[in-house]
Formats: sequence, structure tokens, C-alpha cells
Amino acid sequence: MTISAINATSAPSSVAASQKADKSADDFQTVLEQIVNGQQNTASSTGHTVNTQADVARADEAFTAFMAPIEQRSTVTIDGISVITSGHSLDRRDGVSLLETVSESESQDFFSQLAACAETHESESNAAVDGAASVQNVPGMTVIESIALGPLPDGVNFTYMDIDLFRPAGRWAEGPLLLQTDNESQDPYYRRRTEEYMEVVGVERQLKESYGDDVKLVYSHTDDGYIMLTPDDARYNEMHSAEAGVQTIINEINRGFINKDAVADILADYGYSV
Repeated sequence: MTISAINATSAPSSVAASQKADKSADDFQTVLEQIVNGQQNTASSTGHTVNTQADVARADEAFTAFMAPIEQRSTVTIDGISVITSGHSLDRRDGVSLLETVSESESQDFFSQLAACAETHESESNAAVDGAASVQNVPGMTVIESIALGPLPDGVNFTYMDIDLFRPAGRWAEGPLLLQTDNESQDPYYRRRTEEYMEVVGVERQLKESYGDDVKLVYSHTDDGYIMLTPDDARYNEMHSAEAGVQTIINEINRGFINKDAVADILADYGYSV
């Protein structure tokens, strides 16, 4: 068993990071309150001009400082496979709100409502200011990078994928068309797939030894790698452990779709008898 830790945070540094996050959060909250109070004061001070660009820059700087200690990741490498154990996109952390399961239509509806609310609020504010400098044409956000999302890789149905016989790393390991029709030629295919899959199951077992029996190993296309879920993480109840998929292989053997002699010794190495 080979386990090595990368970017693991010690207890003292965790405390320091927590204190830093608290301080940054206070700074960020203070900046936001100053911006809101400054804009509200324009209604009673006709000669006041809101320096919106400077306010946005200050808020962005405070937000960056607030997020920096939160975005730290901890990664371990087990038998050559790297796993993000904390700091991944589903990790439940203090100060981080996780958007769990939202469809494309729900996202569009949310942003449409947000835009409508902002437009209404802006119209009411402009009417109340009565001669104060207008800031409606000053952008509150600036696009600094735009990345076109291409098609999903072969075999990818979801952003977060359970580990299974055919997709041990979140996508087809071998295209299903490689599977031959006669039983004898299927044996090497299923043997390759079972060997690779059970290696990932072995990684999950070692994670359980270090982090607890309730952890689950899944693949995240958001994080572009394996992530470890704990019961407090988002989507934990929706995902299955890698070990849970072994029963599917056993079921397929019992149904006659996989030749027992082709994979029985591999499963036996991990404690399964068929």
C-alpha cells in the first residue's frame, strides 16, 4: 500500500487559515457595507458622485482575499492514483455555499429573475436620486475570461460520475464496440475491465482505512479527477461508492453475461467469491 499526501494542511495551519478566512470575511463584509451605504447616501446628497469602479475593485480585492484560504486543496496519491480529499467542488466547507443540483432551465430562470430584480431596483434608485450622478452605465462585473464548453467525453453522462466496470475514470475506458459477440473473445475484454476497476476499488478501500468507512470515491469532471466524498459533502447521498459496483459484476456473472473463469481470480484477490 502506497499513500502519499500532497498539499495536506496541518492542524496549526488550518487554524491560521480559519483565522485568516474570518478576517478576510470581515473585510469583505465591511467593503460591501461601505458600498451600499455610500450608494444609499446619494439620495440625500445631490452633489455626491459614487466612485463605482473603485468600489468594485475594492470589493473584488476583498472577495479574493476571502476566498484564498478556502480554496486550498488536499490531495493524496494511492498506488499512482491521485484523489482530492478536501477542497474539491462538492466539499462542504465553512464559508462556502454549494450549488448542488440545478438544471440548465433552473439556472436561466434564476438569472432572469436576478436581472429583472436588478433592473427594477436600479429604476427605483434613479428616480429617487433626483439629479445625482447616474451610475447605471458603469458595469458591476467585467468578463475577464470566456471559455467555450465543448462536448462531453465519450461515456460521460453527468458532471459527477460513479465508478463502474466500464468507466473507472469517469469515461469509457474502452469503447463498448470493442466487445465481441462470441463468449470466448469477450473474456480478455472483461478481464481488462475488471482488473482496472478493482484497482480503483482498492484505492477506495485505502481511503476508508485513513478517513473512515463512510467515504466514497467518485470522479468529478468539474475537478478533472477523482474526489473523495464524506457524509457532509454535497451530493453524497446521490453517489455510490466504487465498492458498491462490484455487485454488478457478480450479478452479470450469475446471469451468464460474464464468464466466471475469466474474472474469478481477480475478484478473489479482493475477497469476493463467485
